[in-house]
Amino acid sequence: MNGEGRTFSPVLIGTARQCSSISFYYYMYGRDVESLLLYLVFDPQPFAYKSQLWNIMGDQGREWKYKQVNVSFPLDFRVNANAF
Repeated sequence: MNGEGRTFSPVLIGTARQCSSISFYYYMYGRDVESLLLYLVFDPQPFAYKSQLWNIMGDQGREWKYKQVNVSFPLDFRVNANAF
């Protein structure tokens, strides 16, 4: 089964002076697994900004994995996760 999934977080409060973190679990098992990408998205009109925070590719084994990604951005933002 080939597929693609995308999800967005609610708006997160930016922090200029300190680092925040995003924690999540992921499961990537099987020969059809391609990649999981995490982006920071800042998109008020008329501006748009997207920066890759983290990625991983391929079969990662038959178990749930925990990941914590540090984020430092001065303005409110969202996180976009794309799975292929």
